[in-house]
Amino acid sequence: MCNIAGYTGNRQAAPILIDMMRREEGYWGGYYTGIATIDNGRVYHAKVVGDVETLIRETDALRLPGTTGIIHSRTPSGGDREWAYPFVSCDGKVAFVENGIIGSFEKTTDFPPAAMDLKKKGHKLSSCTKDEIKGYPRLPDGTSVHYSEVQCHLLEELLYSGLQPLEAMRELLRRWPCEDVGVAIHRDHPGRIFVGRVNQPMTLARTQTECFISTTPLAFPEQDFIGVDVLPANACHEISVDGLSILNAIDPAICVCPITPAVFAKALQDVTAMLQAAKEPVPFSVVAETCKFPQGGIPQMALLGYLVLESLLKSGKVVQTTIRKDGMTAGLTAPVFMISWK
Repeated sequence: MCNIAGYTGNRQAAPILIDMMRREEGYWGGYYTGIATIDNGRVYHAKVVGDVETLIRETDALRLPGTTGIIHSRTPSGGDREWAYPFVSCDGKVAFVENGIIGSFEKTTDFPPAAMDLKKKGHKLSSCTKDEIKGYPRLPDGTSVHYSEVQCHLLEELLYSGLQPLEAMRELLRRWPCEDVGVAIHRDHPGRIFVGRVNQPMTLARTQTECFISTTPLAFPEQDFIGVDVLPANACHEISVDGLSILNAIDPAICVCPITPAVFAKALQDVTAMLQAAKEPVPFSVVAETCKFPQGGIPQMALLGYLVLESLLKSGKVVQTTIRKDGMTAGLTAPVFMISWK
C-alpha cells in the first residue's frame, strides 16, 4: 500500500507536498518516495529508495518549481529506484502515481500482454527487472515490471488517441480495473490534478485559492478550509481551484461498499476494543484490518481506518508515536507510526 498527496494553488507546491508526506508516510510508506511538479510547460520529478528525508537529502525535490504537483511514498516490495513513483510517460507530459492492488480484478486485468504491446510500440518501461518481484507481473521474457508503470504508459496511449486527461483516466480504469486510486498531472493542463478512484482512499481539502488532496485527512496542513471531503468511489475527478469536475461510474458493474454511519460506528467500536486490548502500540495496517464491511462489494478498509483514526486522535483517546524500521537497503530506515490507547 502507499500514501499520496497533491497540491495546486498559488504557492510553490514542493514544500507543501513534502510537509504533507511527512505527516502520512509512517502509515503506509517511507520505503520508496518521489515527487513531480509542473512549471512552464515541463514536468519536473525526483524519486529515491528511502523516505521523504532521503528524497530531500539526495535530490533537489524541495526546490522543484511549480504550483501544481503530486508526491508518493510506498511500502517495501523489491526493485531499485525505478520502482519508486512517480512514473513518467515517454513524451514527458504525464506524471502518474497510484495506490492499491489488482485485488478482486486479478482474473480480468492482465498486465503482461499490455506491457508487451507497449514495448512493441516503443515504450520504455524503466521498472523492468530480471528479478522476480512477488505480486507484480512477470513478462514472457522473464522480467518483472511494475504494473503502475504499465498504467502510466497505457494512459499515455489513451491520450494519444485524442482523449482528454479526465476521460483517459476513466478509460484506463475501465479497461484495466484494479482496487486502487490513480493520480496524474499533465504538463499541458497546469493547475489541474486528475484522480481516478475505485476504492482506495483519497480526500480533498479546499480554500479559495488552493486545493489539497491526500490519502488521509491527517496529512492536511493545519489551516482553515472551505471543506474537507472524501472523493467519491468508482469515479474520476478533475481538481482545480476553479472547481471539481466528476465523471461518475468508472464501470457501473463495480460495486464499492459505502461507508455508512452504521459501518463507521461498528469500525470505531471494533478499533477501540482492539486498541484497548493491545499490549503494545500497533501500526496503522492493524487499524485498517480491524475495519470490516458487509459482504457483497469491494471494501474501503483503508479509508475507513483513516477516518476512525482521525476521530480517535481528535478525541484525545489515542496517542501516535513514531519508530524507525529497516529500510529497503543497508543504512536506510523507514518511519512507522504506532497507535496506542491512552
